[in-house]
Amino acid sequence: MLNQYELMDLETVLRSVFNDNLTNILTRLNSMDRLGEFLDMIGLGDLLPGKKVYESFKNGKILIIGYTSIKPKEIEGVVKAVGIDKRRIELCIDYKEAEKYDIKKKLQYNTDYSLVLAGPMGHSGKGKGEYSSKITAMEKEDGYPRVIRLGCNELKITKDGIKKSLKEALAKGWII
Repeated sequence: MLNQYELMDLETVLRSVFNDNLTNILTRLNSMDRLGEFLDMIGLGDLLPGKKVYESFKNGKILIIGYTSIKPKEIEGVVKAVGIDKRRIELCIDYKEAEKYDIKKKLQYNTDYSLVLAGPMGHSGKGKGEYSSKITAMEKEDGYPRVIRLGCNELKITKDGIKKSLKEALAKGWII
């Protein structure tokens, strides 16, 4: 992971590259059929013409799915510290339980859910369809609440990661 100064240096370089070559970069991404993926990664997927964007209600449930050794009470404490009612949280933090969780049946077009915080789970599981993982299926298919992957270089559910992700979702207006 880069430190603050390395990120600032990278930002300077990228600004220059994007200013000088943006059309070329977008054309290349488009020809490789990766433009939508890129825009989704930077939170601007709705800019693509004709792309339907499913928006769930902002006051719905927040699913935390994936294996963690953090106790549910500790997670509730983190959620409460961010200012979110713990009753909005649904936990699926057992590895086998997360693998069995049918995302298509339980989450797709279900307006009861606003956000999914995703951690480590098996790549095979219910509802992933043709995608490599359930997380990718939720990110690529229409009808799912927003998904935030927890962890930096690898998927990992930590108290700090939950707190940071919830604050980010609040700041972006994805949840209230």
